Amino acid sequence: MPKGGRSPSDEPLEATGEAPTVTHCTTCGARIDPTVWHPVATDFDDDGEFHLYAFCSIECRDRWKREPSDTPSRK
Repeated sequence: MPKGGRSPSDEPLEATGEAPTVTHCTTCGARIDPTVWHPVATDFDDDGEFHLYAFCSIECRDRWKREPSDTPSRK
């Protein structure tokens, strides 16, 4: 396993040159197969950086929208 305990499938696209094989739900942390449809949300932080958030279900996405977050642009 690479340094830091991350598996190759968890490495970002820029590091491996390949799309990741798994991602995690922003709300609950459940594993998500990115080859299967799942809800997402987008946001820009205070510095104008684009962020894409993946969710395992519409319920998790809706909960993320309702709850305060540590995400800079959602404070």
